[in-house]
Amino acid sequence: VYGAVRKGGIRTYVEATGDANKYLHMILVLAGHELAGIDDIYLNDEIVTLDGDGFVTSGNWDSKVRIKPHLGNETVADSLLVSESSQVDGSFVGNGIAYLYIRLQYDQDVFANGIPLITAMVRGRKVYDPRTTSTAYTANASLAVRDYITAGFGLADNAVDDPAFAASANVSDEAISLAGGGTEPRYEINGVVSSDMSPRTIVSRMMSS
Repeated sequence: VYGAVRKGGIRTYVEATGDANKYLHMILVLAGHELAGIDDIYLNDEIVTLDGDGFVTSGNWDSKVRIKPHLGNETVADSLLVSESSQVDGSFVGNGIAYLYIRLQYDQDVFANGIPLITAMVRGRKVYDPRTTSTAYTANASLAVRDYITAGFGLADNAVDDPAFAASANVSDEAISLAGGGTEPRYEINGVVSSDMSPRTIVSRMMSS
């Protein structure tokens, strides 16, 4: 994930617990790397609010859904899942995986249409900036392209021309005036790279920005 994007995920774990399978536990993987942030979580098209224990406190979902976001930098398993599961233990960490742990409490009225569509607005992968020699979140198109070229899931090519990328990043950051007022950066990438796409296709689409 590069830049900011609303996206769903891959359901990689499902378990039912409690009397008459009262609770449904799910792991929804958002990215195969650390995210800079998970800002908003949607149930269907409704942004929900969470309390300190992860319980949804808004709408019809109140207390029937619990969601615990994980950015992908965890070193321990989700303690709530481990405490309620009969199948996983402390080794169920998900190293380097950004995910949501979701628990649904059965209610035939709340879930009359089945499991809701769960998506999240996320800030994606932190990337290296040769101008500052730091690694941080940005949607700068040039820095996203550089990251994909050098990343292990990309081209794994470290022979990049960093002065050229630094100059290109400056161009991408130029503030462009908008007709309705305000500005926006000249070139950004906000989207998802999928491993089922060829590197040629990925780079071509990234360069289209």
